Amino acid sequence: MSKPSRENVLLRLLDVASMVIEDIHPGDYPDFVDAYCAEAYWKNGTMLTESELDEVNEFCGDLIQEQARIEARGG
Repeated sequence: MSKPSRENVLLRLLDVASMVIEDIHPGDYPDFVDAYCAEAYWKNGTMLTESELDEVNEFCGDLIQEQARIEARGG
């Protein structure tokens, strides 16, 4: 059995609905290359630290881009 990736571990623990995505520029659609997660919570209600946010931003780029697309559509 292989070890789960860091991205998979983070995604299982992260409260995706709590993510605050910043630097969403309409001209960057559909990739939103400047977007990043500025704030989020773990599923247990604990706010992510700066270093944990750095990890989310490093390993969860696809999720951040998807959340930016959702926010850009007003959702």
